[in-house]
Amino acid sequence: MRKCETLHDCLASYRSVARIAPNKILVSSQQDIKTIYSIGTKCLGSQFSPPWGLNGASNIFSTIDTKDHSVRRSITARTFSSNSLLQFMPELIQHAQALAGRLELLSKAHNGSSSTVDFIKLARYLALDMLGSSVLGEDFGLLKNGIEHPFVHDLDSATFVIPIRASLPSWLWTILKRLPVKKWQYHLGGEQCLAHYVAGTVQRTFADAARGKKDGLALVSSHANYEAPDGGRLSAECIIGEIAAVYFAGTDTTSMTLSFAAYEVARRPDVQDRLRTELMEKKAGPDHKISYEALENDCKHLSAVISEALRLYGATPSHLERVVPAGGITLFTGHEIPAGTIVGVQSYSLHRDAKVFPSPEVFEPDRWLQATPEMRKALSPWGFGSRICMGMHLAYVEFRLALAVLVGNFEISLPDGFDHNAMRMRNQWFVFPRGGEFELVMTRLSNGKHLTIEP
Repeated sequence: MRKCETLHDCLASYRSVARIAPNKILVSSQQDIKTIYSIGTKCLGSQFSPPWGLNGASNIFSTIDTKDHSVRRSITARTFSSNSLLQFMPELIQHAQALAGRLELLSKAHNGSSSTVDFIKLARYLALDMLGSSVLGEDFGLLKNGIEHPFVHDLDSATFVIPIRASLPSWLWTILKRLPVKKWQYHLGGEQCLAHYVAGTVQRTFADAARGKKDGLALVSSHANYEAPDGGRLSAECIIGEIAAVYFAGTDTTSMTLSFAAYEVARRPDVQDRLRTELMEKKAGPDHKISYEALENDCKHLSAVISEALRLYGATPSHLERVVPAGGITLFTGHEIPAGTIVGVQSYSLHRDAKVFPSPEVFEPDRWLQATPEMRKALSPWGFGSRICMGMHLAYVEFRLALAVLVGNFEISLPDGFDHNAMRMRNQWFVFPRGGEFELVMTRLSNGKHLTIEP
């Protein structure tokens, strides 16, 4: 569970290039990113990718066919672009305000005093609610109603199983999935249940399209309405696999990074005070409202906190494997890498380069107030090239809204006797805290201080 740390230590020992398996090379030079990952590179995805398909269907994450990936990417990228997300902004803001409302209810349950909350659970609910609006065009209402949706349990099971399957040889997985253990078989069924739920929405979207209703804004509508130049359309199975994969990739990624960000802000009163002061200065009118545009463009401390959280706690800090093409490649260090070798760069190491980020293990948002070009170039929590995360704009919206309603309405702190070792980052594919959970103390701000957000 310390994959990235172990590989980082290897790079430190062997000076930016390390062989981590008989046919695998890990590098940490920024200059090699273009060679390995740039759009148009001949270094293609490795066979590591296919096991990440869901319910037997390939998706944008699992396909290694460049043309297939390009088509899938073009559909998803349009929905998740910064401009397109503005269409969902009223709903996304409502979900963030529902987070504040849920915390307010918990506070009232404690007679208005401080309340301790399971923040990771709430962060996951926020991620799922936001994905519900932008991906399925549905409102799960997890934060608003405070009731778990069956979708959550199915997603948990899929999230548990898929990384195991992806890390094992196919012959071993064939044996393992037949183990007659009730709980194990329950988790194995998560993918199918997840696909079944998504299938209902896909079929309704197809029915709407058949009736001439093609004005849906959500990602599922973009896929259902897609028509190739030759008139071809995507099958229901393809769309189901694609949508389910987006949920898998977009829930425990943003929610974990957001949880780590809240942890750091909670244990740094100085950072929290600067952030709250900035938010209060930007709000306007008797309703204490702040626009999303102001959060995005005018709140430098908020942006700095997010950048620093992504540097230390980016959700997928490990390397993405690529296969060296015929003819080989030459690394910046001068190493000649032969064809067929699997290579990769992990952002975990780029983000902890002391030459670029002094005191790299320290959470210090102020470093981003005077960011150097080297810092901005090294910050790569979303991946590289054509495989860069297409949900990053939605993630930024989620981070800005969530941190604003948290700090703008509550004083957040850690419980007495908090075990900081429990928040040490662990990783296999996604990151998570060592203790598996994170409790946060929320105290409603007094003297009428509160913050609401408007589109």
